[in-house]
Amino acid sequence: MFSRILFVLLLIAATLLSSGVQAQFYIGPNGSDTNSGTLNAPFATFARAQQAMQNSSVKTTYVMAGTYHPAAFDTGGGDTVALYLSAPDAGQTWSYNPPDGYGSAIIDGGSSSATTGIKTGFTIDGASGVSVVGLQYQNFAREFLHSGNNSPNTIFAYNIVHGNYDSNNTGGITLWQSAQNSSVIGNVVYNIKLTVFWRQPVVVAVLGAWMG
Repeated sequence: MFSRILFVLLLIAATLLSSGVQAQFYIGPNGSDTNSGTLNAPFATFARAQQAMQNSSVKTTYVMAGTYHPAAFDTGGGDTVALYLSAPDAGQTWSYNPPDGYGSAIIDGGSSSATTGIKTGFTIDGASGVSVVGLQYQNFAREFLHSGNNSPNTIFAYNIVHGNYDSNNTGGITLWQSAQNSSVIGNVVYNIKLTVFWRQPVVVAVLGAWMG
């Protein structure tokens, strides 16, 4: 489990030294979804980067510094998310842009109560090996990061999450059902209704979370 966390972090570091073949896509606050997703021509939305990774051997997206207000995606019954990751998204890494620093990319759900804005940030539902690293989430009605329904080997590492409003069976970072062998490490968690919430059966490592 921890060897995979180290691998993900080393992969992010290695891409800083890479050249030639594109090793990752980029999202930027001034990007466009008609761009190619490179550093100099980033995408604008998470949905476009998701589509690009689904149709490419490139499985990493860097989110450049700035504040993002994603469109709500309805997973059914009014349960809205900023990004829904399922089986075609297995193995993806969603990361801060290393030169910008941890927490420099802010994803704002637009919530001011339990009934406004987007309910959940990133939801992983049936995708194995997804990593979310170093992003900042704020103002979501329920959870910021959610993994379940046969989504093993999830990594939520070094993210900053704050400002949610609904404490009914939700948490800042939530693992449900079969998110086996998952890791929640080094996240900063504050000003929320619950911190880390999971239901059996799940095997999870929780390290270095600061709550307030």
